[in-house]
Amino acid sequence: TTSYGRYEVPKGTSRNADFASTLWIGGYDDGGLLHQMAQTYRQDGMGLSVGPLDIITGTTDSTSAAQYNKMWKINRYTISQFRNAFASGAVTSGAYSVDNDILTWPAIGSGNYTRKMAPFVDVNHDGLYKPIVDGDYPDIKGDQMLYWIMNDTLHDSSILHLPALQIEIHASAYSYVCANITDSIKALNYTTFYHYDIFNRSHNNYHNSFIGLWDDADLGWFKDDFVGCRPTDNYGYILNGSSTDGSGQGTAYGIKPPMLSNVILNGPLAQPGDGIDNNNNGIVDEPNEHNLMTSFMYFNNDTSPINGNPGGSSTGIHDDYYQYSSAYWKNGQH
Repeated sequence: TTSYGRYEVPKGTSRNADFASTLWIGGYDDGGLLHQMAQTYRQDGMGLSVGPLDIITGTTDSTSAAQYNKMWKINRYTISQFRNAFASGAVTSGAYSVDNDILTWPAIGSGNYTRKMAPFVDVNHDGLYKPIVDGDYPDIKGDQMLYWIMNDTLHDSSILHLPALQIEIHASAYSYVCANITDSIKALNYTTFYHYDIFNRSHNNYHNSFIGLWDDADLGWFKDDFVGCRPTDNYGYILNGSSTDGSGQGTAYGIKPPMLSNVILNGPLAQPGDGIDNNNNGIVDEPNEHNLMTSFMYFNNDTSPINGNPGGSSTGIHDDYYQYSSAYWKNGQH
């Protein structure tokens, strides 16, 4: 664990391309009340906590949540080893020591928690996760995957003064390693993919909802960065403001600094017939159109009433997070 954010690239160099990142999600219920989940650096509270929610009540407690206070980390090679060992009988006999994250994989919830907690290969299709007895194993993406579960119900609501959405998020981060990949697509080896399944466990129907990816990308030395976006390819990016990053700091990249981009590969279905090119492909309202990068915003680390840190509206309700997520400045300008 660490008390500071980091996304170390290359590994082992103490140079980081990113500092902090999280989802912001907000929407209005049928009564017109705004519900919002958001956080930045957690100095004012946490917008997200660990664990699933009761599918009946949309709530949880710290004791139940503590069971999910971890990230499961699985390598595809480890799964291959396990499958071979099971086929040889070494798992059943106890001769093979099964990886703990395979053993504890949160495949199926109990009580009022969802039975579809984490994806797994059910070898004999009995609906149960039994790696030792049946040879079941996690179903992962990529060559290495991390998996964790979050909710917005145990958060410290004082940061927003707004009710929680009562959402449960199943999150995974995964990557590939391709040793013989061609130069033209080598970026695949330097890409981390993130997948989020978001479940509404409340009794509310939300509308005008926005899912935003908030990211404080610090490219090495953090005082000389620029940000921008390329709508046609659905990505935002950060690059260095000069040809040399920093001025000799240990965390700076120095000459030939890299760039970092966040691309939206998939998103929720767009509202049919809304007259908007939601996926930025030049076609309006095509069948099965998805929302991709529908807007791109930034704000400064100051107290500006227009584009400063989120801090709340004139009514005292902290809706700046929703404003930014829906492409409005704090003063209401689109």
